[in-house]
Amino acid sequence: MWLCGQVKTDEDWLFPHARNIGVLCRTFDGDKAGIAATAKSFKLLCAAKLKVKVANLDALDPDSFAREHGREAFTNAISRECFEYCRFHHAVLWDQSRDMAKDERRQFVTDAIIEDLQTLGDPMAWEDWPAILAQDFGVTP
Repeated sequence: MWLCGQVKTDEDWLFPHARNIGVLCRTFDGDKAGIAATAKSFKLLCAAKLKVKVANLDALDPDSFAREHGREAFTNAISRECFEYCRFHHAVLWDQSRDMAKDERRQFVTDAIIEDLQTLGDPMAWEDWPAILAQDFGVTP
C-alpha cells in the first residue's frame, strides 16, 4: 500500500486499517518540508506496527509526478524507488551533515539511526547497520 501526502490521524484512518497492511510505502515531496513530514510520520506508522518504506520521486510531489508521467510511470517509480525508511533517513542525514566536522558528522548520523532503529522495535533491523555506517565512515566494522 502507498501513502501519499500527509498521514491522517489514527482515529481517521491509520490504526483501524493497520492490520490489513503489511508494508506501507510513503512517497514524499522532495523538499525540506516533505522530508520532515516523512520523518515525523515514521514514528506514527511504526506505532501502528507497519513496515515503513519510502519512495523519493525526483524532488516532485507524488501528485505532480503522477500528472506529469502518468499512472503506470508512478507505479513503476514506486516499485523501483521504494526502500526501507532507515536507509532513506540515513541518506538524508548523510547529505544534511556534509558540512560538519568528521567526528561530529559520524555522531550525528549514528545517533539518529540508533533512534530510528529503536523506534522500529525489531532486533533484526540492527543487523546491517554496523557495516553500513563503517563503510560511510571509512572504518572497518
